[in-house]
Amino acid sequence: MVVFGLGRGFADANLMPIVCQVINPRYAATAYGTLAFVGVSVGGGMIYAGGWLRDQQVGLALPFVVAAAGLLGAGLMLLAVKPSTMR
Repeated sequence: MVVFGLGRGFADANLMPIVCQVINPRYAATAYGTLAFVGVSVGGGMIYAGGWLRDQQVGLALPFVVAAAGLLGAGLMLLAVKPSTMR
């Protein structure tokens, strides 16, 4: 739990400056809250998805391949983001 907490804290500390570069500073807190809500919701849903995959006798290779494809897609989308200049 300590390692997870530290990792989550490091990720959150790096996320806010990135959000401030992409979003109008007036809406930065809303964007950060929305990101946190979506992350927690998806994480909770993945618990049920993992249980369903286990019930279907799906091996671990397929979820890792799907996750890798999703990360690759997310990385490509990040290349399309044009950060605004700091004011």
